[in-house]
Amino acid sequence: MELGTLTSITAYDQFQRHETNDADGLVLRDLDSINNAKISTWSQELRLTSDSDGSVNWIGGVYLAGDKVEDENTVLLNDTYGFDIVNPATQDTETRAVFGHAEWDINEMFRMTGGLRYTYENREISDLCTADTGNGTVANCLSNDYDGFAWNIVGDKAQPGNCIHMRALGTTSTVDPYMTGGWDVADVSIPGAYSDAIVIEKVTGKLGLDFMPNDDTLIYASVGNGFKSGGFNAFAALLEDQFAPYTEEELLAFELGFKSTLLDSTMQVNGAVFKYDYRDKQVTDVIPDPTGVFGVLTKLVNVPKSEVNGAELEVQWAPTQGLMLRAAGMYLDAKVIEFTGYDAQIGGAEGANLDFAGNSLQSSPRWSYNTMASYEFSVADALILRSVVDYSWTDEYFNYLSNNSLTKVNSYGLVNARVTLLTEDDSWSVSAWAKNIENKHYTVANATINGGALARLNGMGATYGVSATYNF
Repeated sequence: MELGTLTSITAYDQFQRHETNDADGLVLRDLDSINNAKISTWSQELRLTSDSDGSVNWIGGVYLAGDKVEDENTVLLNDTYGFDIVNPATQDTETRAVFGHAEWDINEMFRMTGGLRYTYENREISDLCTADTGNGTVANCLSNDYDGFAWNIVGDKAQPGNCIHMRALGTTSTVDPYMTGGWDVADVSIPGAYSDAIVIEKVTGKLGLDFMPNDDTLIYASVGNGFKSGGFNAFAALLEDQFAPYTEEELLAFELGFKSTLLDSTMQVNGAVFKYDYRDKQVTDVIPDPTGVFGVLTKLVNVPKSEVNGAELEVQWAPTQGLMLRAAGMYLDAKVIEFTGYDAQIGGAEGANLDFAGNSLQSSPRWSYNTMASYEFSVADALILRSVVDYSWTDEYFNYLSNNSLTKVNSYGLVNARVTLLTEDDSWSVSAWAKNIENKHYTVANATINGGALARLNGMGATYGVSATYNF
């Protein structure tokens, strides 16, 4: 008796990065960064798939994985603050999982699907530290420039290469991440490199029902849950509390949708409505700097409760030979249900411990849509000329949960075009293209708050080019 087909997938990857960034765009060496990283990862999956032609098909298996991340981020602050800092960290992660999935064709019109997965993950971090780069500038700064602040107690600990992030005495973290008045000299210590570990165990699953009244229509409903692993804030930090782990993000998802083929199979129409309930959603936010030197400090935090309600519709139509028309749109209502945070625009004590319930989640435009028209025809034996014009529009959204005006990205729309000469077998192609034909000025990322600096990333203006591909 044959149980099914056994498949083994083994993988090993290694990645290295050396990257420089200028966050503020100034000629000064201020908030420039140098990022060096090395990632080694392996995985092994064994899965058994049923070979039955019956009404039930299934798949089950085990998954093992591990990775190691060695990261070093150097922040150049010398022209403004008088020193540079380096932020090293090493993370090791081990993952184990077992899973199963089954599909049951109840009859010709109904199909039920279900799946379960158990995941165990152990994540450890070590050697995490915000330190002097080794040239002694931090030690001089801490000893001489900020005598009114608690850094001046570190004495011989403020030496080149030593950690400089702080901890409240008698605790394992800072006394209050939102306090804005600083600490007395006797309140803090320099704890040295940070290390910690978190263990995550989760059971996730999905249950779905498909209804197929005819060969051209599918109506489906599903409910499922999932999670995104927790981790550690490996940013450059002033407070040890910034290194504290954030918990896993959990999602309960509901979806109801349809897929249909119309007009003698020339038109495809798909649509869905969905509801996502999040617990401890992971977002990048800010906390105040109690020294007042850096303005605000970056930290990845958990939003206790949030939700996303939405709908999407897609239509694709080929009205005649060679012509393809497509349009798709999405509506999102993504909002915070429960979260207390800090508004960097207000600043000071007034910006602390604010209720953000009802605010929009980050990077969640309420409306977005895109359209496309493509036409192709033969120009010679085995050669095709294809032209494509598309337009996309994105509604305004915010980059921080505080939803203040500085963190808003305005709505924008873009027109692109491409003309391609290609072979019928797609062995080679040559294209001439234009992006943002109207030369619209738009912002793709806005109000990134880092160390008190406000950075905006603008999109590309009108861009033209030629590209070629060859498939061996």
